Amino acid sequence: MGFPLAVLPFTFPVAEDFVFSYAQQWNLTIERELVHDLSLSIGYQGVKGSHLNRPRTITAPDPALLVANANNAIAEGLAAPGDNPLLVVVPTTLPAFCGAGSIPAVICFSPSGPIATAAAFNFFRATGPNFAFTGGLANAFPSALLPLFSDDNIRAMATAAGYPTGPGFFVPFSDVIQQESSGASIYHGLTVNLRKRYGNHYQFLASYTWSHAIDDSTDLQSLLNPQDNSRPDLERGNSTFDLRHRFVFSAVFESPFSRNDAGAWRKVFADFVIAPIFEASSGRPFSVLTGADVNLDFGPFTDRPSVVPAGTAGAVSSPDLPGVAFLPPTVCPSTTTASTLFFGCTGTLGRNTFTRPKTWNLDLRVSRKIHFDERWNLELIADMFNLFNRFNVGDVNQLCDPIGGRCIAGQPTAALDARQFQFGVKLSW
Repeated sequence: MGFPLAVLPFTFPVAEDFVFSYAQQWNLTIERELVHDLSLSIGYQGVKGSHLNRPRTITAPDPALLVANANNAIAEGLAAPGDNPLLVVVPTTLPAFCGAGSIPAVICFSPSGPIATAAAFNFFRATGPNFAFTGGLANAFPSALLPLFSDDNIRAMATAAGYPTGPGFFVPFSDVIQQESSGASIYHGLTVNLRKRYGNHYQFLASYTWSHAIDDSTDLQSLLNPQDNSRPDLERGNSTFDLRHRFVFSAVFESPFSRNDAGAWRKVFADFVIAPIFEASSGRPFSVLTGADVNLDFGPFTDRPSVVPAGTAGAVSSPDLPGVAFLPPTVCPSTTTASTLFFGCTGTLGRNTFTRPKTWNLDLRVSRKIHFDERWNLELIADMFNLFNRFNVGDVNQLCDPIGGRCIAGQPTAALDARQFQFGVKLSW
């Protein structure tokens, strides 16, 4: 009968056909001197990643069977409309309407159709019934009923009800989150650089990059399972680290004056160095999540709502995501009814559809050398980071739950560093 485990453990195997990933890169750069000490370069780079590692649950619960099971339980009064299909339980004392082949606390063949304790059949995973769970149940019943709880009889009842029977042997795991090499990515980047080499007491570099990174899974975290484990291809979208626009300007300006120059003002402003760095970039993508396990995969980290135009009746919206509104997931199994609401459904919203707010920042270094003689000098340094103390959003809320009527997706939840000062002294001899 096995061990009496209500919920089986999970495992992280590596796919049998796993191969190591590889990348193909190509680039082209053209550089031209415009005038003396000033050059312009334009470069394109492409990178294609193949066989990238990504997680996928290959034993996800069957949402269609879970919803159908809940519908039958609701029809016979063993569950109420809106109850979670994962929690359907057959009573230990079978109701009168349960027909031949029914097993207490496991399965009831009712006039509406088979009703099962979802955990007894491992939530209808392809691996078959949870014999550890049913074996533990048998200990609570008279010995005369023990044959009902045998593995062979449980599997026979699964066959009769149209449930998965497994590979012919007990699989002692619930989620099998397989590490696969089926991911893919593509990156395109265009960079324009304007460079002024040092001369006439200054130099600068202005750089603009347009890029687009697309993939179907960014890293190896199990929390990044697809919304629908049977359709991982639907996860293709903006990469989590995609940064569409980025501009950087850096320069070094030296005072043209010397301490040996005549005139008080020339001596005051001699030996100064000013070095600014200005950066502006667009935000990185993020996914909007419902925060509830609507798709019945035992996790709230993969469920996304359906997206509709702003103003759609019954939809909720976020003030931080203008122009769109959200409905509960609408891509549902054929067994979903009004009684089972949105259970088993997935949303139409794609992965990483929205972007965090843009950021810009100015850092500045000001230094001045004080000469004592030809060998000794003291350099005073002041570094200023985020000089204008701009509020740059570090992260945003991803939650939008149309079922609960609460949508705060896009609301800032973290900020990058505020203005900071740093001072230094350097003695040279």
